[in-house]
Amino acid sequence: MNQSPLPSAAAAIGRGSTCVLHLEIHLQDGTLALSTRGEVPLRLTLGDGTLTPGFEGLLLGMTAGQRVRLLAHGDDLYGPHDPEAIHWLPLADFPPGQEMAPGLVVAFCTPGGQETAGLVLDVVGQQVRVDLNHPLSGRPLNIEIEILAVTPAALPSVAEGPGPMPASDLCSRPMNILIANPRGFCAGVDRAIDIVERAIELFGAPIYVRHDTFPPGRELISEKSGVGGQAVAVSPAAAAARGSRASSRKTRRT
Repeated sequence: MNQSPLPSAAAAIGRGSTCVLHLEIHLQDGTLALSTRGEVPLRLTLGDGTLTPGFEGLLLGMTAGQRVRLLAHGDDLYGPHDPEAIHWLPLADFPPGQEMAPGLVVAFCTPGGQETAGLVLDVVGQQVRVDLNHPLSGRPLNIEIEILAVTPAALPSVAEGPGPMPASDLCSRPMNILIANPRGFCAGVDRAIDIVERAIELFGAPIYVRHDTFPPGRELISEKSGVGGQAVAVSPAAAAARGSRASSRKTRRT
């Protein structure tokens, strides 16, 4: 389901916009090549293939009520003229009775079933030389565009458009959490515990560890380090009160 865009009198044409317009194209000599004046206006959605990408580029940014005249080149709007697109075709490929004369633009179906137009260049016996390039390709063009209405592209709904997954969906779906190389503590704490264990090996138990030099404290030493009651965390004041014990063990700062 699409959400209708908010109406805006100054909505500018963008990708996916739908617009209604009048279009006139004149050759440099003034010859009228195409016009919707006096006819039903052209209604299209940018990107639907009605106009070439080059022509759509002329419409971008225009707003309803705007009318412009500009000079463009057919190569930019319909692609460059390709000499390989000029062919000799049997006259029998065209509808019976169709007039064939140089300068005529004829429409016919390709073997793939697509309708295309071609410019007749020559007629020799039962052969017709046709230029299958777009008739306006390779020509400088005078173009007039009048925008009658603009409808911005429809906004996708939350269900259709990309967006974050609702928290309820995320929590209800099974999840696998992988932890690479888990550790009990940070590297600094691991190193401190290693030092305490090494001190016990060198000097025997108990080892009194000043709390300010080993912030994890008594619980971490007794429960996590594996040395149990062999290491005791004490405050700086308590460490000073045990000075005789420390001096006999040659107190070392680590």
